[in-house]
Amino acid sequence: MIKLKNILKEFTDQNFQMRKEENPGKVGSLLSKVGFSGIAPDKKAYSRLKSFEGGKMFVHIQYHVIETKLGHVFIHQTQYWLKDKDVNVTKISVETIKGEWNPRGTTDRKDIGSAFVDTKKFLAALKRVNIIDRAQ
Repeated sequence: MIKLKNILKEFTDQNFQMRKEENPGKVGSLLSKVGFSGIAPDKKAYSRLKSFEGGKMFVHIQYHVIETKLGHVFIHQTQYWLKDKDVNVTKISVETIKGEWNPRGTTDRKDIGSAFVDTKKFLAALKRVNIIDRAQ
């Protein structure tokens, strides 16, 4: 039996290509409403990451489920970094959850969108919210 925590969560992309953001304004608005003050789609982070296209990029994937006054929110992160350069960019994909969180994946979710954010600011903001589940 495969346990979810044993699934690939890090890899090296030898020909890095950026994916596009989807509804970044909605992502920023929801994050602001649920306690992620100062976290918004970041054009500087986007530009910084764009400069690495075509090269090698280390990628770390994880998710957090947070409990808020508006209900549960699922945040999937794709963190980008290189040991010899300051990338400091994370792409977050955000979904709202109807009802209670079910870690087996049968929860009814609504996709809000995705955005590129400053990694350090995002990780600092995560410390200020109520995390009820995560995979790292």
